[in-house]
Amino acid sequence: MKFFYSTIYKIKFLFILLLSPVFMPFVSSQTGGTLDNSFATVGFTSFGFPQANATCSAAALQSDGKLILAGQYISGNTGTLAVVRLTNIGLPDSTFGLNGQVLLPFSNVNVEATTVQIVSDGSILIAGKSNNLPLLIKMSQTGVLSGNFGTGGILSFDNGLSGIIDLILLEDGKLLGCGKKADQFCVFKRNEDGSEELSFGIAGFSCIDAGPLSVLSRMTLQADGKILLTGSLNATATKNDIVVMRLTKSGSLDNTFNNTGTAVLALGNAGTDEVGNAIRVQKDGRIVVAGNFVDSSKTKFIVVRLLPEGVIDTSFASTGSVIVAFNTTKDEAKDLVIQADGRALVCGTTNTGNGSNVAMVRFKTDGKLDPNFAGLGKISSKIGNRANGEVVLLQPDNKIIVAGYAMFSNQNRFMAARYNPGVVVGTNEASKKKLSEIVLWPNPIQPGNKIYVQGNFTSSEQLRIKLTTLDGRQVHNWAVRAPQFENQVIELELPADLYPSAYLMNFYSNSISGGKLVVID
Repeated sequence: MKFFYSTIYKIKFLFILLLSPVFMPFVSSQTGGTLDNSFATVGFTSFGFPQANATCSAAALQSDGKLILAGQYISGNTGTLAVVRLTNIGLPDSTFGLNGQVLLPFSNVNVEATTVQIVSDGSILIAGKSNNLPLLIKMSQTGVLSGNFGTGGILSFDNGLSGIIDLILLEDGKLLGCGKKADQFCVFKRNEDGSEELSFGIAGFSCIDAGPLSVLSRMTLQADGKILLTGSLNATATKNDIVVMRLTKSGSLDNTFNNTGTAVLALGNAGTDEVGNAIRVQKDGRIVVAGNFVDSSKTKFIVVRLLPEGVIDTSFASTGSVIVAFNTTKDEAKDLVIQADGRALVCGTTNTGNGSNVAMVRFKTDGKLDPNFAGLGKISSKIGNRANGEVVLLQPDNKIIVAGYAMFSNQNRFMAARYNPGVVVGTNEASKKKLSEIVLWPNPIQPGNKIYVQGNFTSSEQLRIKLTTLDGRQVHNWAVRAPQFENQVIELELPADLYPSAYLMNFYSNSISGGKLVVID
């Protein structure tokens, strides 16, 4: 018999729910920097391949919370590109490939995955190299190679690049990649199907002279679409310096950046080397670069911040840069993310003498170490006999994912760990405002009907929507890309077998985390 709510009952439900913590964006009460034991029961997991040492070098989070790991291993004369998907609790996802893995063997040992991107339809893009040529792979959500991309889902091309170093998926579905060609930093653009986008640069390519012994490490985009590259230049015969280049959307050097389009950051003295390994842009347009500082005896983390015009920002750590050591001979910074509250989180590896640990450092917006992160602002996390942190990602609930590889029983395996962020300040009000702007209609609604969602989401952001009971049990979920324009409408079809009751429609993305009441009558 169908159950009907009275108006008073609905108002009572609404009043209780508005006061409930489920309407607030998730803020972890766990100590920042500690392993999250809800992930694989101990906070980390590993995934190995028989009789081979594997290295995970790329990772991405899907909008449904699942984690894609990509890397490689060598067996004989065959290099295999391996892709693994884990559920949001750290278990192999049996709906992906065979037992959660897809293996792609190549007839050479020079195979590497460098970047993973998730397309709006859920398909997966992997960039890297094979036999010193650029490599792009596209597969479906279930791990099947895409027939409408390259040749059977695999695309390799020879434009002089030795591989793809980084790849960005643009809002229009096109691909922006970078790589090295002799002494040049190169950026290329391709269409959704992998074909060249000839309107970019010269026939889809733009190459900038960087000089001998230069290193290209990573790429990112500004909000206005301009392209930022980082790595190092051989400034003198005995010294390497961090470099940041900015290109326009069309691929030419942007001379409004440090007057030349290039900023060479001589941060040490004549006896030191610096290299940029990761680059991100803050919401205010300032540019953060993380990398390595090498002197005569040690390798350390270094983080530097630039103003949008390309000069060092001296409001960051008073000099514009900060060096962090873990009291070992070798600390390597590999990746960087900016939290919603503006704090920078850097991950990498620290040598322990008889192995290595995952290393992370969190900085406040003024460049000082964040004491709310493990008490000291930095952690050295032992996983297996030795571990390397290669990629750092942020979940919508602010929890921290580090992906890389670790040794267990004398075998290198893919590794993923999840850490608690502690309190991420400054995000509640913005998220609450976005949540309050979401409108659902019709509401109440009958099972099986379409419900419409309207809200001020960030343009084309990945959006995960979960329908749960009031006690948190999930009954349905959707993974969608938010509309390109403000206040466009998302259409969702409700399951036909929903029992008449009150539910929560929970929204998760980079800018929102919280729920709205839905009444099924």
